Order: sequence, then structure tokens, then C-alpha cells
Amino acid sequence: MRFCLCFLFIFINTISFSQVFPSEIWYEGKVYLDSQETLRGHIKYDFDNDLIQVNSDNLIKTFSTRKFTSFEITDTDRNVVRSFYSLPYYRVSNYKVPMMFELVKEGKNLSLLSREYITTETVPQYDFYTHRNYYFNRSVVAYNYYLLFPTGKIRQYHFNKNELLDLLKDKSSEIKKYVKENRLKYDKREDLIEIVTYYNTLKK
Repeated sequence: MRFCLCFLFIFINTISFSQVFPSEIWYEGKVYLDSQETLRGHIKYDFDNDLIQVNSDNLIKTFSTRKFTSFEITDTDRNVVRSFYSLPYYRVSNYKVPMMFELVKEGKNLSLLSREYITTETVPQYDFYTHRNYYFNRSVVAYNYYLLFPTGKIRQYHFNKNELLDLLKDKSSEIKKYVKENRLKYDKREDLIEIVTYYNTLKK
């Protein structure tokens, strides 16, 4: 009996970890193509391959980042409109390729971008029948973050304090003071958005 209960516990928790990821969902939206054409329909994005699928008039078309400039989708789960852009980025030294980025926070002098990916994390679950911890692997959504400057240069940010202060060195002393006074974290998404917003106010 104990074995059956333990097996059931593991099965239920395994099922509870399964989920549908944002990149697997069709969203209502529109895409702006390089050809100046605008398509409306349902859109599914793929960061791994830097492409999107558009279902317009029951016809599914696939576009790489070389074929579109931007697109936007309505995310009903978050109740927001999300914007994505195809921007040139140095994926390898001295060679720019168009990559897909989501706009997290827009600013005149500094914007925050992100790229979504799926990673695996291990989480413990306590079994009250055996009084033991069992560990499960589950896939979760994670993000890489980037800073976009007015020159068009994009730099990846690795949640490092010194790295950020160096990238924003023209206002580093003000940023450092602001972060300390407001108890912000350099590795927290919401706080990074606030830092980017503050930097743009300083540049005004």
C-alpha cells in the first residue's frame, strides 16, 4: 500500500510540473514584413530558431528574422500587448545577424530587451508517507537580457553589478546611489526595469 501511495504521489507531482510554454501558444497579433506588408492573424514565435509562424486566413506562413522587422501579440494570460523586433546582433565576432528580441522597457537613451529560453531546474517534493524528499526535474521559462543603446548597439547583460555600472558609466555614480537608496537588486527583472527607467530620466 505504501508503495502504491508513493508511486501515486510521484505521478501526480510529475503531471503538475507539465505545462504549456509561451512559445507553444498561438497569439492574436500582427507582423510587419520587410516588404512593407502587414499580416494579421495568429502568431507563434520560436526564439531557438529565430522565426515566427503566422496563421492568416487559415494559411500558415513561416518567416525568419530576415523577413520581418517586428511583430506584436496580445497575451491574454498577462493582459498585455508584447512587442518583438528583428535587430542586428553580433552573435559571432565581427558578424552581425538579425535576431529576435522582445521589448521589455523602451527608452529614448536606453531600452531593455530579452530573449526567452527553456531551462531545467530541480525541485524537492516532500512525501508525507515515506517522510523523504524526492527531487524532480522540470522545465521552466528563463530569459537573457540585453541593453539597446541609441547607436543601435546591443549588449547582453549578465546580472552583474560592475558590468552594468560599466555599461552605464556616464551615470554610474547616480545609478549606484539610486540602487542603494531604493534597495534594488542588479539581478532582478523588476528592479532592472526601474534602473533603466531612472537612467533615461537622468539623460533628459
